Amino acid sequence: ITHYCRPCVKAKPDHSWKNSPITSNSTDYSPELWVLFERKNEGISKIVMGFIKGPVCRGQMAVNVINDHFWVFFVSPDLELGVDGNRLQAVLADDLRLPSEAASNALPLSNWVRYSRTQTQYLSNKVLLLNELVFKNQPLDLNLVWDGDGHDEDAGLTIFRHFDSASVVPGLVGGPPKTAWLIDYPMFERIHYLLVAGFDVYGNLGHQLVTRHYMDFLRMEGEFNFLALLPPAERLRLRDYWYRGASDAVKGYLYGPQTQLHHAPAISYHSDQPQQELYQLLLQRLAPVLDQRLEPAASDMPAEWVASLAEVKAVPGLAASRMSEVTQLLLTDKGKLVQVVSLLRTSAHSNITSLFDEAANRLPAEDQLAALAGVVGDYPNAFWQLEVSELATAISQIAALTDEASYQALLGRYGVRRTDPRFWPMSDALAAWSLEQTPLTAGILDYNRFENR
Repeated sequence: ITHYCRPCVKAKPDHSWKNSPITSNSTDYSPELWVLFERKNEGISKIVMGFIKGPVCRGQMAVNVINDHFWVFFVSPDLELGVDGNRLQAVLADDLRLPSEAASNALPLSNWVRYSRTQTQYLSNKVLLLNELVFKNQPLDLNLVWDGDGHDEDAGLTIFRHFDSASVVPGLVGGPPKTAWLIDYPMFERIHYLLVAGFDVYGNLGHQLVTRHYMDFLRMEGEFNFLALLPPAERLRLRDYWYRGASDAVKGYLYGPQTQLHHAPAISYHSDQPQQELYQLLLQRLAPVLDQRLEPAASDMPAEWVASLAEVKAVPGLAASRMSEVTQLLLTDKGKLVQVVSLLRTSAHSNITSLFDEAANRLPAEDQLAALAGVVGDYPNAFWQLEVSELATAISQIAALTDEASYQALLGRYGVRRTDPRFWPMSDALAAWSLEQTPLTAGILDYNRFENR
């Protein structure tokens, strides 16, 4: 155990378990992770939550490496890459080195350049493998996406970012997102070793910066895997859209040989919006296992409430941008709490490649709201209490927001500020409702980021 905890070993998990193939026919990979894939990815959501809820993902600059809303899929553990794939994995082990090897001696700029080169080399050879080997035996179709084997709800996850924190929730919820990830085992393992096993919570700024920069590469790799399921022209269009205004260095990485997958997918598309088609195909493929209870339409809420909440998707971007990141709507019937709805703001960006100047990439006109049935987010920013009969009116008033003054007026009507005598009774009611509805995941909310607007 001491050997595998050494920085030089944690930096090369693929070397540490060097006899392992990249198919599901062996258990020689890192045991604590490989067992999830060998057992058909059971419990994988708990590992993903470990990425998001651990000390590495605290603060704005730690989580601005991800978009505010995206879906996560996983490559099927039964995917066979064959002997040539195994040999390639062994040859490229040095290209998969992680920042943990440098511990707190990391120099951010020089290490970023180094890891950029090694990641480029890895992806270039990965594309070569896919172009020349894989599709001879494995067509590029929906069978590459793990279907949960008919019983595991972890096959599809949704991640929301809330500015300086994030949430992982089951199912594919919140409506079709701007981006999505398709995670294969090598990527999954590197994320774990980067953010959990190899992250030094006492490390200096250099270690933290290099870790943050390397996560940029892993995000792009997950997006690259997802784009492979789309027609070649759509891959380029979406890449341009996702990285509008990115630097020349980033564009060089995005459009280099490591992204040139020559094969078109063996998926039939029939519209001019293949990304939306793909989302629907994946929803259909995973429908038997997805846990969609957070979607109001899949909950036990009355149809009238569901119809009102559906209108939040039509709220204009600038109006949505006036809302808090996480607002808990406490719906009451004659004063009694009957439903909690999490109203989440998903902040839009031209791209998310800037570490220190995120504000320069913000696009408030493209912001959106997502309404989820239940408590989502550990750090609520606002409480609203309203009678169920007022729900439709409140949504229409949100859509009419124009400035901070109009938001404050709306908060004055529905909001429960921290100075309000109703605050703690409503907090207690929310906690009791959450414990009753979701006893396994309910917890105490943290009010340190509750706004005073």
